Amino acid sequence: MTMSKGVAKRAEKIVTEISPLLHGHEPTLVGAVLGDLTAMLIAGHFVAESKVETDKLREELLQRHIQLVRELIPINEKQILENLQSH
Repeated sequence: MTMSKGVAKRAEKIVTEISPLLHGHEPTLVGAVLGDLTAMLIAGHFVAESKVETDKLREELLQRHIQLVRELIPINEKQILENLQSH
């Protein structure tokens, strides 16, 4: 799943703004926060009067989200390693 440059730029800005709220907390807590936010995102998508279609839509959204996370891992890993090496 590829993001447009505009979406990527806006996402990066928001990530920069909220990262300090998560920094320093244990991974379990950060995971719980991100899990809850993801659940809110997915729960906000539904097809009126069709549980079957809602479930299908949510599964597609969740799979796309997981794919995006997988694509972002190497990018973030590279940035983390570069930051560690420069300090």
